[in-house]
Amino acid sequence: MNKKIIIYIGIFTLFLWILLGFFSIISWQVVGVLATGSIGVTTLLFNYERERTIASVKQIKPDKRLEENENRQITTPKADITEKKFITESQLLSDTTEIIKLRIDDDFLDKIYEEARSKAVDTFNDVKLSYFAIQVFPFDRYPHFNIYFWFYSKWADKICVFQWTKFSTPHLRYHKPNKRASSDYDRKVFNNLPWKFSPLYLQALNKSYDRIKPLTSVEGTNYVISASAWRTSSWGITFEDGFNGNEYRFTWDGEGLDENSIKLE
Repeated sequence: MNKKIIIYIGIFTLFLWILLGFFSIISWQVVGVLATGSIGVTTLLFNYERERTIASVKQIKPDKRLEENENRQITTPKADITEKKFITESQLLSDTTEIIKLRIDDDFLDKIYEEARSKAVDTFNDVKLSYFAIQVFPFDRYPHFNIYFWFYSKWADKICVFQWTKFSTPHLRYHKPNKRASSDYDRKVFNNLPWKFSPLYLQALNKSYDRIKPLTSVEGTNYVISASAWRTSSWGITFEDGFNGNEYRFTWDGEGLDENSIKLE
């Protein structure tokens, strides 16, 4: 009887040890799984944060560069600087309160004339000046002016047209093809340069404007002072209002500055 009890106790004890061992193995596996899972979750979270940080850095850098470029363009607009530089350097146009006070002298006109004439002579060696004009747009966004020279060739019976403007490269433009002379008016030429034999042309322009001013300060408003070899009074002065379209035409005899010399048509 005692032996049987001892045997049962031994079997029961062995069974308990087996159960304890079984549960110990399972618990360690669970712990391992949980530990591995937590490490995996931590790794995923770390990778996600790292990727999100890298992505945010990649997005910020281009934005900062773009913002810097935009700010740079706003603070230094190329077009404005170019035009203002032109007006400051050339000093050929006055401000909009004195639109007809051009800072042009004989030396400036002589230089452009010689450049235009040399190009015309390369085409027809007998050319002579037949028309000269200055056209001014004082109220445009970028105030500017054009200077025109027409040269007539008797041999070819054609006209070479040149335009000088600061806004083109080169500044002096040769308009081709050459025009065919259409009448005897086109065939008249100057024996002397008009700004030489009529040195008061800018004063005549000023006197004319005093009689019709002011012109509307809008784009398109312009005036032209010109000398044509075929014109009896030599010079013409025209003002055009860009707002209402009104035109005012004067003729000038090239000499005096009174109303008998400067006549409103």
